[in-house]
Amino acid sequence: MSDLVLTYVCNAGILLSWKGYTAAIDVFANDPDGIYMDTPSHWKEKIFGLAAAGRLPFLAVSHEHADHYCREDVLRTVEESRKNAHLTGILTTRPVAEDLLEHSCGDHRNILRQNMLVLPETEEGCTFDFSFGNTSDAAQLHVQALNVRHDGKQYASVQNILLLAEFRTEGQAVKIAVPADASPTPELYRRIARWSREIDWLIVPFPCIGKTSARRALAGALTVHHIAAYHFPAAGRDEQGWYAHTEALCREADDGLPYPVFLREPGSSIAIFRISSVQTLKNVII
Repeated sequence: MSDLVLTYVCNAGILLSWKGYTAAIDVFANDPDGIYMDTPSHWKEKIFGLAAAGRLPFLAVSHEHADHYCREDVLRTVEESRKNAHLTGILTTRPVAEDLLEHSCGDHRNILRQNMLVLPETEEGCTFDFSFGNTSDAAQLHVQALNVRHDGKQYASVQNILLLAEFRTEGQAVKIAVPADASPTPELYRRIARWSREIDWLIVPFPCIGKTSARRALAGALTVHHIAAYHFPAAGRDEQGWYAHTEALCREADDGLPYPVFLREPGSSIAIFRISSVQTLKNVII
């Protein structure tokens, strides 16, 4: 049996793993204000180890905010990936790319220029594919990356990446949408719907499901089978009670949206795509 496993590691950081290979999204958080959960040191080491072993083909950094991006950890990942013939590819925005290049030198800068895809600041975005593994039975991840508006008026100018990913293997597929810190507006969901109106897993920050207006926009645009929610304030910092409010609204809402999986503990895992010997598809919590 083979599973595509999502593992939560920090604030808005997740790993997608298949047969020993892993894609990482926003896994290096270092919030100077301490409001959101930083990446635990042992999880950093695990990710560095994957890069060193040639098992980390893809790292996405959705935008430059410190609760999603730590320069030192990304550069360490680049350094670790030099130890093998399979360098980690990086997808990010122009501000992050410029910051990485400014603070790197020599071989690191050359590696970044060769293995970093900078999302164009256009409506169309970009598409690309990569493989989990190098054998004939390797799974494929087809990714469309788009620019979408960051939540909050003060962050409206921040380039923020929406990832739309189709995981394909053994004649089956699962569609995953990860909007990072996108504003949960009807326009966001219309853009996702242009890719697919049916989403298997929507992985979102809590405002996308913790506000009635946001839920209405989501339910009106998409058919979503599963939701995972994260980006809650760290333990002891949830002064506004966002987790309790979001959980209560999700429990009481009658809008057809599925009750979410709440990701709050680093190491929490979900098998979001499972293939058995009889080719059945099901979703389970580990």
